[in-house]
Amino acid sequence: MRYIIKGNDFSFTWTIKDCNGYVDLSAVTDLKVMYQHSTVPSKKYVADAKIVDIVLKEREEDLGDTVLYDSTLVKGIEFEVTAEQQQEMLLGDYNVICTFIKNDDSHCYKMIRAYTIVADKDGLKYCCSESKERLIKLSQLINDMGFITRDDLPIKVSELQNDCNYVNINSVPTKLSQLVNDRNFASKDEVPKYTTELSNDAQFTNVVDLAKKVDKESGKGLSTNDYTNEDKTKLTNLSDFDSTGINKELKELEEALAAKADISEIPNFTSDLINDSKFVTSSDLLAENVGYDSTTVKDTLDSLLYEAINITSFTSNVEPVQEIGTNINSITLTWKLSQPATEQFINDVPVTGSSFTFDTPFNSNKSFTLKVNDGTTIKSKTIDIKFMNNIYYGVSSSTTYDSNFIESLTKELRQATEMNFRVNAGKDEYICFAYPSHYGEAVFSVGGFEGGFREVAKFYYTNESGYNEQYTVYCSDNPCLGDTRVKVIYV
Repeated sequence: MRYIIKGNDFSFTWTIKDCNGYVDLSAVTDLKVMYQHSTVPSKKYVADAKIVDIVLKEREEDLGDTVLYDSTLVKGIEFEVTAEQQQEMLLGDYNVICTFIKNDDSHCYKMIRAYTIVADKDGLKYCCSESKERLIKLSQLINDMGFITRDDLPIKVSELQNDCNYVNINSVPTKLSQLVNDRNFASKDEVPKYTTELSNDAQFTNVVDLAKKVDKESGKGLSTNDYTNEDKTKLTNLSDFDSTGINKELKELEEALAAKADISEIPNFTSDLINDSKFVTSSDLLAENVGYDSTTVKDTLDSLLYEAINITSFTSNVEPVQEIGTNINSITLTWKLSQPATEQFINDVPVTGSSFTFDTPFNSNKSFTLKVNDGTTIKSKTIDIKFMNNIYYGVSSSTTYDSNFIESLTKELRQATEMNFRVNAGKDEYICFAYPSHYGEAVFSVGGFEGGFREVAKFYYTNESGYNEQYTVYCSDNPCLGDTRVKVIYV
């Protein structure tokens, strides 16, 4: 049973169905309708409707101006169903309509209950339904509680009473002159412009003091001893000076120096010296003067000149990341070495040359390891082929989450690691992200703030390679986020 509110009319609708064959509609003889209000006794009205070949004939029964409750009158029960409608109604629509009209608008906020009972000729009740009429719009309610409506709420700051004395824009000073200088900052006028206005508390030398100084000249200097007037007087009064003693000492010094070797006689090369200490010379190191075993020398030279083998490149003709479900029929591996190898292997299988083709099909993660040996050094490199599913991201206004939804997004083959992506969500568009559910729970952050996304769906999706698995879909809480960078991690 359902109800419809149209202005001052209440339309109650009943549906009579066969309950998947449980009720034999051809045996139904009576339709009983009961209206009830909580403050008055129940009143019953019976309308007989003969059903022949599952067709409800037209019938109208005038119940008169019977008072249902308060001043509401029941005007009548009306059955208007044709054979063609009856066939359609039995598939799920309604086929019996009861309408009554209220005369007094003041009662449109009260409650009415309607009950229907379908019975067969033996009085056996097959079904019973109940409906409660309720208001569907707030505008139909009398605001007897004095609730605040949207129109009562202020929408401008200017409409609010500033009882908290918040500072408004006119109260904020815009000039330094409007501020109280409680920190005693120096003003522009208080900053001295000339050095003469400064107090020389550091005792810097002034220009007057420099007049008493002398210039410094290269090769000359001032004695640290004071030359006094007393010394000057002594030199002035010096007379009959005898330099005989000094001259004698100078002559003896010259004779002593003459006995010393001239600088030209000092040897410049070690070969001019007598090797009285028996130092080893280069002539002593000639090969004919050294005894050695030839094998030892060869090994030593080989050791000095040896360069270990290296794998300079190792590549394949297959991308290292494949969509899961893809079959790789064969893969060709190619490599380059710094020098010839004495042995080389692919996954411990001996190989020759510089390439190898693995022609056994595979569709799961596989590694290929090249190992080379030059007789002294062993080197190896590995190529990994990994299979994984796509991650999908983008923007959408759709709320239907299925294969078409996923395929409308941008796809990227990614492992279950941290991911960053950037999208531009326009009007009515949400940021969406879909990934394989086995990666775990996704945690989103935008601009360093975590959250803002919610899980909206989980369903199984088959990729282009035929692999089917469950995907989890997250969408942003809000649409129209514009140019946005999103970070995703899995926990």
